[in-house]
Amino acid sequence: MRPKNGMFCYEDRTFSKKLAENLNVCGIVGYVGAYRALVIGLDEAVLPWSSDDFDVEHAKKEILKNQPKENRHKLVTTARLLEEAKRQGKKAEAMSWCFELCKNSIKRGEMFLPKFELLKIGMKDKEAIDASLIQLGLPKLSGRYWSASETNRNKAWCLEPQIGEEDYCNKTDALKVRPVFWVHF
Repeated sequence: MRPKNGMFCYEDRTFSKKLAENLNVCGIVGYVGAYRALVIGLDEAVLPWSSDDFDVEHAKKEILKNQPKENRHKLVTTARLLEEAKRQGKKAEAMSWCFELCKNSIKRGEMFLPKFELLKIGMKDKEAIDASLIQLGLPKLSGRYWSASETNRNKAWCLEPQIGEEDYCNKTDALKVRPVFWVHF
């Protein structure tokens, strides 16, 4: 079945409008593309984007500094960014929490903190997502959520989906983090 916004995504990567008793839900569909669905994870945390001055653009430059140009596009992954953050003595809490989260068949590194544009389209159909969260006995989307997109070394973009407000916040502020992952169909 082709997924639609608000559908449940199960551990076996199938989708349904209704809850199945014998399958564990691992997320809610937030966006459907041509061949994959962006699934919003069920867990959320309240964390700083980074409690220190971790700068992703600087970290990318450090990772790529001594690499041949043809390899560069393959080298900047979340895992590499987190390795570079650790090397610099930085925390990157929001990104790290998403990367480390594994449950309901989600493997370490499969979930990620979405870039701002992806967060906006993933939470655009808030009513459908909230209806599914309520069926699971979970709270609706509320408050401000971090994106992976920085505005500068001290601030990153955040979104308040219930009113559609976009803003940028200090990376040291504690905001909500909701990881996402892709499912191909």
